[in-house]
Amino acid sequence: MAYIGAVAPGYDPTRASVPQLDAERFSGTGSATAFTLARQVVSPTDIDVVVENVTQEPTIAYSVNGNTLTFTEAPGSGTNNIYVVYRGSGISNYAFVPDGSITYAKLANNIKQFTVDTFTANGTGSTVALTEAPASANSIIVSVDGVIQTAPTNYTLSGSTITFTGVPDNGANVVVRHIGFRTTSTVTALQASSVTATEIADGSITNVKIVSVANTKISGNIVSSQITSVANTQITGNIISSQITSVANTQITGNIISSQITSVANTQITGNIASSQITSNPTLYGNVSVTGVIGVGGATPSTSGSGITFPATQNASSDANTLDDYEEGTWTPALTFAGGTTGITYSQQVGTYVKFGRLVWLNCRVSLTAKGSSSGSARITGLPYAATGGNSGNEIIVGAVWYNAFTNASNYHVNVRQDAGAAYLELRAYASGSEAVVNEGWFNNSSQFSFTILNWTTA
Repeated sequence: MAYIGAVAPGYDPTRASVPQLDAERFSGTGSATAFTLARQVVSPTDIDVVVENVTQEPTIAYSVNGNTLTFTEAPGSGTNNIYVVYRGSGISNYAFVPDGSITYAKLANNIKQFTVDTFTANGTGSTVALTEAPASANSIIVSVDGVIQTAPTNYTLSGSTITFTGVPDNGANVVVRHIGFRTTSTVTALQASSVTATEIADGSITNVKIVSVANTKISGNIVSSQITSVANTQITGNIISSQITSVANTQITGNIISSQITSVANTQITGNIASSQITSNPTLYGNVSVTGVIGVGGATPSTSGSGITFPATQNASSDANTLDDYEEGTWTPALTFAGGTTGITYSQQVGTYVKFGRLVWLNCRVSLTAKGSSSGSARITGLPYAATGGNSGNEIIVGAVWYNAFTNASNYHVNVRQDAGAAYLELRAYASGSEAVVNEGWFNNSSQFSFTILNWTTA
């Protein structure tokens, strides 16, 4: 038969080669139903499928999905017993996208947002660094104080750096608007509510990006120099921030370490509060429940138990209604005779004290093994705090003394007193309205005494 025009290449399924991938062969296994095509197919009618020289019906006998050919029933076992003929040439099988059919949602995130960089010129520099590198100098719009600049007359671009041919005036407003598709994956601006939890990778948001966690449930620690409020928040962890000023109406399981917190109103805290501001005009409305230790006056909260930790060095207040110190400790009482201690030895020197503001509670017990050879009035030294005693020139009797093995104590009541400004307590004896000085003659080598007293210190 004669033909007009070029002769089309013939196709013989038994030949070893397939011209231009217009057809291909597969070998059935008797069980496999899916086979991978060399070309992508849109519809079952885009190919002719023959199994053992029997043409198969599209859709009924087989289906296609991209590059996958799937039979309804597995073809029988055989070598090259399945062959597929593509309708159309190997270079014309394209899928065309209708105009206007690609929506915003189909675009990759890195090309949805365009960037605007703004700068204030300093009058000396001729370069500005952009947040990302444009594709070319013509893919950005550059303006200086509203006047559009052109490249390369007014500026050149190298990577992400713009170099002006002249230095912009000091204070000039330089604006660079990126146009066209983005060339980087960095997104410098996001539309409101456009990002949900599924788009954010775990651990990808750093603390410096968080300003407020108000009305939030947090499991973990807050460590940030930017967070200013955790109000109405449930926090399981520690708050460590130099900027937090309020934890009002918040449930916190952990420690608060901040130099700025001024309010813990209506807050339940299981842990410690360490803040240099919490005692400076704090706002405490309602009830404050703290399970842990509160440090005041810059003190580091104790890690043991619950309560208030005062600083080691008292920060005294002039306000009569302010408790500014509390301390528990021990002291070593020592006996002197008018200040002399020659030859005095002990089997016991025990002293304890508790200080509440200016009030000091003292307890001591002293047992001698030798009274020594000094002479004079009996005095007790080693006080943990300097005491004020009474008004200038007046003494104050501060407590009774239990004594044992005193020589001249019969019919006397022995007390301790302190003269105003003295750094020691003095033993005195009283009977029938008369006073006797307790001196070395009252003691022997086995004398004992103890007392518990209250006294005032200077602060």
